[in-house]
Amino acid sequence: MSTSNNYLPDNLKHYLDLPKKEPSTLSNFHQLDIKNIDLDLSINFDESVLHGYTTFTLKKKIDLKEVVKSIDLDTSFLEIYECSINDICVKNFVVNARSGNHGALGSKLSIPLIQNDDTELLDLINSGALVDVKVKYSTTDKCTALIWLTAEQSGDTPYVYAQLEPIHCRSMFPCFDTPAVKCTYTATIKSPQYVCFSGEPIDIDTEKGVYSFKQDYVMSTYLIALVSGNIVSGQIGPRSKIYTQPSMLNNCIKQFEPDMELILKTCEEYLGYKHPLDEISLTVLPKSFGYGGIETNSVIMLTPTMLNSQFDVSGNKKFTTKETIEFNTVLIHEIIHTISSGNYVTNYNWGEMFLNEGWTVYLERKILARVLGGNGYDELTDEIIGFENINGWNSLKETVATFDNPERFTKLLQDYSDQINPDDGFSSIFYEKGAFLLFYLERFVGGAKNWDPYVRYYFSTFKYQSISIWQFVNSIYEFYHNFDKTIFKKLNEEMDWNLWLFTPGLPPTPYFNYKRAAEVTDLAKLWIEKAKNETESSVSAVKANVSITSESIDSFSIPQLILFIDSLCEFDDWALASNTSKEIFDLYNVKFEPLFNYPEFEFRYIKWLASTKIGLDSTTDRLIHFVSTIGRMKFVRPLYVVLAKINKDLAIETYERLKGFYSNVCAEMVKKDLGI
Repeated sequence: MSTSNNYLPDNLKHYLDLPKKEPSTLSNFHQLDIKNIDLDLSINFDESVLHGYTTFTLKKKIDLKEVVKSIDLDTSFLEIYECSINDICVKNFVVNARSGNHGALGSKLSIPLIQNDDTELLDLINSGALVDVKVKYSTTDKCTALIWLTAEQSGDTPYVYAQLEPIHCRSMFPCFDTPAVKCTYTATIKSPQYVCFSGEPIDIDTEKGVYSFKQDYVMSTYLIALVSGNIVSGQIGPRSKIYTQPSMLNNCIKQFEPDMELILKTCEEYLGYKHPLDEISLTVLPKSFGYGGIETNSVIMLTPTMLNSQFDVSGNKKFTTKETIEFNTVLIHEIIHTISSGNYVTNYNWGEMFLNEGWTVYLERKILARVLGGNGYDELTDEIIGFENINGWNSLKETVATFDNPERFTKLLQDYSDQINPDDGFSSIFYEKGAFLLFYLERFVGGAKNWDPYVRYYFSTFKYQSISIWQFVNSIYEFYHNFDKTIFKKLNEEMDWNLWLFTPGLPPTPYFNYKRAAEVTDLAKLWIEKAKNETESSVSAVKANVSITSESIDSFSIPQLILFIDSLCEFDDWALASNTSKEIFDLYNVKFEPLFNYPEFEFRYIKWLASTKIGLDSTTDRLIHFVSTIGRMKFVRPLYVVLAKINKDLAIETYERLKGFYSNVCAEMVKKDLGI
């Protein structure tokens, strides 16, 4: 962006003029204009490998003055067999030693453009011609991108899925593995089982096992979905399908069909434009999947933990649509990614992940309020967003309190120039601290009626682009310079970007509408006071008369019950309050037994139960069973920490036994959590 378009205050102007950096790639993407990636791949379940050809259609960037001397690609634990440019074999390609902090970034594949003094390829590319760069390769047993499941692990047939965010695509195929690059894709994938991919199916031959796709929506490598297994599909909306294993299909249809189109239309109405994809589908993966969801293009990947306890054994829904939407914001979150922040407008590098995740959490809560009946500006909207923000604030406080190296990793704008693995900085900081910045800005400019027009301007201005955080900040000043000079003046004089972007720890305490949370937190405080009576010599008559009864919480919604348990967990001395703990234990085991099959609920209950020391052996058994059947990191990582506090050797033994079940990212994170 030129200085003439720089609307930032004088003390910030230099940030916009700095060259954008992307330290998490070894490729020379900055020299090249990548138009399309074509994948011609075969899946081998017997050997757990993916092999074939990747072809890049590219040319030198028009405004680049320097000479392009090679094509440099990201790889990690790949076997590279052949490289060619326009069918001219390049024999002197080099796969370099692993680079980055502790080899985190993999190995650069360098394809030189001069061979034995022959400059034909050098001259061709530097002339600006469009060329095809083709690489023949295979994955290896060290691949970090693909999760191979045995029939026993999937509960069905052998199964494979890719988890590529942030920098694991380089372990699935050679590529420009950076969110800074966006292009179209074509793919032909051979597999003995059904294949889902991020693109429109154009030729599906299940008898021959050949699946062809086309993706005209430009996207970054981390957004590719690749899934193969015993997969069936069903319709869940006029433009949406669900892909999953046969055992889950009926439940998936029943769960997602009422919500899918409603969420899509609500997003479109708020943002002011149609979803850029003609079809937006879902795939529910086996239980080892490490995330709640991933916004892979065309086919969103989701955890099966969303399904548990929503239906009885016959597939009849237990809860209302309103309850399931409010309880499962994951679906809203991932759909928002595909229509706006993340896939549509993308962070240029992983240290600026707030642009993907902070925006999405912010929009998730705005959309949820509308889905549940708010109009965006009324008291109901404020109540719903307030409740969600309180939960988010609790999550953020826990992250800041427990994160290793908080001085570095609790800043909103992070610096990965030392080439660490971006996974090391992954946390709720980007999500919640980022969302609270946007809610702060909304109030700063005078509320949603002044902020919503900017939101629409932002996404229309940067659509299909990868941008820096300073482009985002500058766009705020640019918009209000034209929209309202009074707000523009206030931004210049009062907005403290240093506090929000560069300061570690918690941001200023935000505004909360406490109405929906107050009855929950007030009751939790009373129950905690009752517990404190057992640990203190003086007993208040009022506190002593607190009753723990099911009637106290009969009116709570499912999200309120989760907040209630979270609030109880804030008390550290449950083990010293055995009588109160036992009363709560008896109540929960009777009143909420049906909810124990819902992981979002049971996860919190196990954490609380472990803190009480009630039936520690049975609690430990329950915890181990939980982490052996679910791979979602949100649940697994904290519970391993709890288990390690109970019995460190048992935690390590359990991890070693189960690590092959988890995704590679989950296994590495738990390993670090346990200090192995």
